[in-house]
Amino acid sequence: MNVKEIVKALNEIENSYPVEEWQINKIRVWPIIRKMLAARWSDIESFHPQKQSLLKKYENKIFKIYQLLSSSLTLKQNALPQYAADVLIFHDNVDRNILLKDGRWYDHNLDPIVDVLNDINIAYISIEHTFLEKITKYPFYDNSHVINMELFLHRLKYNWQNRETYSEKLIFFDDFLKRLRNEYDTVLCKKEVVHYANLVKNYADYFKKILIGKKIKVVFMKCWYSIEEQALSLACSEVGIPAIDVQHGVAGAGYNDAYNGWKKFPSNSSYELLPSFFLCWTWEDKYSIDSWATNYVKAFCVGKSIEYSMKKIEQLTDAYYLKYFIKGKKVILFSLSWGEDVPEWVINFIKNNNKEYVWLIRYHPHIDIYQKKFTSALNGNENIIIEGVENIPLEMLLSRCYCNITMYSSVVIEANFYGKMSIVVHKNSERMYRELIDQGKVLKAYSADELSMSLKKIQNKVFDVPCKDNLKQVILGIMDKRGS
Repeated sequence: MNVKEIVKALNEIENSYPVEEWQINKIRVWPIIRKMLAARWSDIESFHPQKQSLLKKYENKIFKIYQLLSSSLTLKQNALPQYAADVLIFHDNVDRNILLKDGRWYDHNLDPIVDVLNDINIAYISIEHTFLEKITKYPFYDNSHVINMELFLHRLKYNWQNRETYSEKLIFFDDFLKRLRNEYDTVLCKKEVVHYANLVKNYADYFKKILIGKKIKVVFMKCWYSIEEQALSLACSEVGIPAIDVQHGVAGAGYNDAYNGWKKFPSNSSYELLPSFFLCWTWEDKYSIDSWATNYVKAFCVGKSIEYSMKKIEQLTDAYYLKYFIKGKKVILFSLSWGEDVPEWVINFIKNNNKEYVWLIRYHPHIDIYQKKFTSALNGNENIIIEGVENIPLEMLLSRCYCNITMYSSVVIEANFYGKMSIVVHKNSERMYRELIDQGKVLKAYSADELSMSLKKIQNKVFDVPCKDNLKQVILGIMDKRGS
């Protein structure tokens, strides 16, 4: 299913069952179930749960434990500061993709928030959940404290003490599971939901100690539907402080089920796993959230957070990438997606068109085997640049490139934000970006001939978000309400 079809199916379920009342250990679990179903129904193959042998599962667990212990020994983890602070910022180092001159790594979504807080003299603490394969993205811009080992130990404690312990309130849940099997050909086990909810609660208990101990009043995050950030939202709810989600990719306007089409909410409250505020890129994203938001959820249009810090970043980064913008050649940004192979004809097209064009190949933050396979096929070819491209600020690439080509990366949205056209080479994009295609801002190409013709049709246009909310003023307003 595409996103609109997924939201429609979720709405059918919301209209048929008291999903807002479903609880496990007093946590309203519909946001968990909603995201599980969306993953199973997605068109993107890698979103689907993979069946693994018992041996393979244990091999993966052992390897992850090895990575965790190894990284803990080799990484100079910044200690959690002793002082209290008004703000907690929760990073994951996937978004640390801007390498500064001094060797520090900048998070392009949340470090602009750090810059705002520094400018308005509000004390903050940063914590970091690192993806272990990206542990080399260190040192951090803001001395963030890595919490992987602490979360791991909390998870061990849960597995040892509370594996089977839970209370539930799941009215008509068995009928719901039966309907999933019969109407949607989807298997969902209650045990799976219970395990996830218990883990969220376990992580939330860890986060609560930090929030209370450091007297935190506001929390910033950037992907509320990850298990860690759902747990952090729950901790915020239990402590009575707001969680703020900073847009990081496709969100409103029908692009992401996590931000679209919610129908049912608990009476006189929101879900504990949802943030209180959303900072959006465009008015379209904001209005999409406004269409379902209750009095307990509010969205602001602030543009991309990195815009606040662009002048600073330009001074702090090395402009080596400018050498790729050769006079007389058109520079094409190819934004990789994760989850599927890039079509073979695309690989051949790039190889056969590296004289007229310079190709900058940019990895998705979640690098997988499909992307590695693609770049391996292109390595060593003239005017095809791969190494280091993902460490160049995307905004700087988009401001200078001729166009963006992708299968279905959300860079389509960001390119449009900066007035650059995109060409999509996968039919999933036709569903995801239908409005932009209809407006002529995104072109389709499913063969070499179509791509060649599309490249000749590129007409870029300067674009800006009119009268957007001021990021600094929005943050100050939220802080003032919290008594900061």
